[in-house]
Amino acid sequence: AIMCREVIEHVPDWRGAMYEMAAALLPGGLLQLQTPRVQSDPTPDHHIYQIGHLQIFIPKVLESAITQSGFEVLDVELWKEGQGFIITIDLTPGRAANCLRR
Repeated sequence: AIMCREVIEHVPDWRGAMYEMAAALLPGGLLQLQTPRVQSDPTPDHHIYQIGHLQIFIPKVLESAITQSGFEVLDVELWKEGQGFIITIDLTPGRAANCLRR
């Protein structure tokens, strides 16, 4: 298992980082991402960007992007807005393997 807490929002190529983490996992391994939570896209001057965040994730949008990238979302744990959320991910057999070969 890999736990990535309060990191993914600081990574320029977060999808590439997910593929790298997935490559380090055995089939069926879990990847858990924790990131700050917002309900809508903040403006560029929002305080959250002033603390080094390169992107901000809306839970449903991140969940959709993860699924489209060949991963299976097993659980989404939402906290209060501004406090974050955790997504637990498993590789989808077959589809994820094809994505990892890109």
